[in-house]
Parts: sequence; C-alpha cells; structure tokens
Amino acid sequence: MQVLFVTSELYPLIKTGGLADVSGALPKALKSVKSFAGDVKVLLPGYQTVLSQLEEPKRIVTMTVLGQHCELLLGVVPNTESQTKHDAQVDIIVIK
Repeated sequence: MQVLFVTSELYPLIKTGGLADVSGALPKALKSVKSFAGDVKVLLPGYQTVLSQLEEPKRIVTMTVLGQHCELLLGVVPNTESQTKHDAQVDIIVIK
C-alpha cells in the first residue's frame, strides 16, 4: 500500500496550528506499525521555511504546469531517521 499525506503544514518544518502536529505524527505512526508493509510520503508546498530545512533534497521531476515552472523535491522529515527494520523515517515531497 502506498499512502500520500497532502498537507499545508508539518511539524517540525512549519507549524501554525494543530494540523502540523497531526500531519507530523500520523505518517510516522503509520510507518512504525510493524504489520504495515507500505510506503508513506508527505506532500507539502515549497515554503521557504520548509526548503531551508531539507537536507540534501533530490529533484525527482521538473515540469511546467499552466505555464509555470515547478519541481518536486524529495527529502526526509527531520528527526524521523531510525535504525530499526521497521523504520519510521518519513519521506517528504515538496512542490517548488
């Protein structure tokens, strides 16, 4: 199963209210469930605050949408690295 969370804020990258807390906790919790065999990613707008916190983002696609240049960058949500087999690392896709 592949799960994509789409949100406007994500703790610890950008937070204005409770949505960031839920958006930050739910993907990590789902990914850490031992019986979950899928992939979890979070899609976020490319706010400058978010872009400045991504470590070594990788460009996964460049495209033109409605005449506007945009890129999708793949990174990792800070503080989600794990050394276990059922790792809770959460990937983030940022629309720039």
